[in-house]
Amino acid sequence: MKFLHDVRVEMGKVTWPTRKDLAQSTLVVLVAVGIATVYTFALDSVFDRAITFVVNLIT
Repeated sequence: MKFLHDVRVEMGKVTWPTRKDLAQSTLVVLVAVGIATVYTFALDSVFDRAITFVVNLIT
């Protein structure tokens, strides 16, 4: 039971983000994931075309 009491005390010390801060952080993460997704897709497309080109040269 002491553990649960200590957990409750520590949770009271936590500074929780405001709704606005949470929304901003979420937006930053979503934008970063979107950029990473587009970058990965572009890189995959370039490698796909390059490999296809090389395979077509060989065959």
